[in-house]
Amino acid sequence: MSVLPDYAAPARLAAIGDALVGQKLRLVGRMMCYDSTTGFISLLDKEDALLVDVTLCLDSSANVWLQDNFCSIQVIGHLEKCSASLAIILT
Repeated sequence: MSVLPDYAAPARLAAIGDALVGQKLRLVGRMMCYDSTTGFISLLDKEDALLVDVTLCLDSSANVWLQDNFCSIQVIGHLEKCSASLAIILT
């Protein structure tokens, strides 16, 4: 039995599509914002963006660094396709 974690394939946000659903990916970008109500961050790379659910990764003390918008972050996880539509309100 291997003690190494599953491999996370590096990918660009522009390449995200249905073919990558279910795969473990490593994405890098800038965090535009964090919504503490939903637990979503928006990850931006040039003209592409992705909503990332970080509720299982963060605790209540995370608000300290999550207020720093446009910082570079790396996320690793399995890509899931959202079956429900999300309302995004830009202010």
